[in-house]
Amino acid sequence: MAKLEVRGLSKSFGQTKVLNNISFEVNDGEFLSFLGPSGCGKTTILKIITGLEQPDSGEVLINGVSILNLPTEKRNLGMVFQNYALFPHMTVFGNVAYGLKVRHMPKKEIEEKVKWALNLVRMSGMEDRKVTQLSGGQQQRVALARALVIQPDILLLDEPLSALDRKIRAEMQEEIRNIQKKLGITTVFVTHDQEEAMSMSDQIILMNNGTIEQKADPRTLYNNPVSVFASNFLGHANTLCGTLKKTSDGFILQGRGWSFAVGEPYGAKDGIRATAAIRGENFIVSDTEKPGLCKAKILTKIFSGALCKLSVALGDDNAEVVLMSGEAARFSEGDIVYLGAKPEHISVFQEASDK
Repeated sequence: MAKLEVRGLSKSFGQTKVLNNISFEVNDGEFLSFLGPSGCGKTTILKIITGLEQPDSGEVLINGVSILNLPTEKRNLGMVFQNYALFPHMTVFGNVAYGLKVRHMPKKEIEEKVKWALNLVRMSGMEDRKVTQLSGGQQQRVALARALVIQPDILLLDEPLSALDRKIRAEMQEEIRNIQKKLGITTVFVTHDQEEAMSMSDQIILMNNGTIEQKADPRTLYNNPVSVFASNFLGHANTLCGTLKKTSDGFILQGRGWSFAVGEPYGAKDGIRATAAIRGENFIVSDTEKPGLCKAKILTKIFSGALCKLSVALGDDNAEVVLMSGEAARFSEGDIVYLGAKPEHISVFQEASDK
C-alpha cells in the first residue's frame, strides 16, 4: 500500500509550458482520476511519475520517499497504456509473466502469480492463447493482469478504455473499480471521459492548460464547480451572463429577458457582471406563470429514452432543460413555459463569460 505525493511539478517542451506548479496527494488505497481536454497535461504527469519524462522542477514521492532519481523499473509501478502495449509474439502467459521474469523470480512462483493475476481479471484457462487472438476487452484484461502481477505500490492507467466499444467499456469500468477496491491499491487514472471519471473515482483532478482547475470528489465537482470551465467540462451546464442586482433578501442575476434569485454569492456586489451556471436537470419548469419564474418558449424537444431535452428561448438567450420523459410528455415544441431554479442549484462566477 502506498501514498503518492506530487509537489510543485513543472514541465515545458520548448517554449510550451505543459505543467505549471502542480501539487496533489493520492491517499493510500484511493482512486484518483485526472480529467481534462487533450493537451492539458494529464498524461505528462503520468509519464513523470513513471520516469518516462523528467520534470523541470518539483518532486514525486511514494510513502514520503522521492522516486525521481530511480529508473522506471525500480519504482514498482503498474502501468496500463491506452494501446495495451502487449507483446504480439507472446502468449497470454508470456505477457503477464514478463515483469516477473525480468525480476528473476523462480519459475514456480511465476506460475503461481500469473495464475492469481489471470483469475483476478477473469482470464483463467487462456494462458496459452496468443494475444493476437483476443478481443479488445480480453487484451485489456491481460494488460491489467500484467500490471498487477508484480504487486505494484501504485497502479497507473492512461486512458486504458478509450479503444473499446461502449458496452465493453462500461463492463471494464466496473471491473477495474471492483479489482481496485478488492486489492486496495492506490490508483491514478487518466481519462477525458466525464462519465468514466465520475463513476470510477474517489477524487477527480480537473486539469486546464497545465494547471489544476479543481480537485474534489465527483459529487462536489459536479454540483459545486469553481469556474465556468469546470461547470461545462463535467457535464453540460447552461451559462447565462447578466448583472447582479441587490434585493431585500439577497441578489438576483438579471439578463436580457430573464432573472434568477441567486442568494448571497461570495463577494457579490450590486451592479457587477457575473455568469450563472445552471444544469439542465436543476430547472423548475411550470406551464403556468408563477412568481420568481421566467417566461420561455420551447424551441425543440428531443426524446432520448428516460430523459427528454428541451431547447428553450429564455429572453435573448437559449438554454437546455432536462426532464424525465414522463414529465416532459405534457410539453410540445412552441409551448410557453416558465423556468426557475433554487439558488443553491445556481453557481455564480463574478466574471463575464463568452458563451
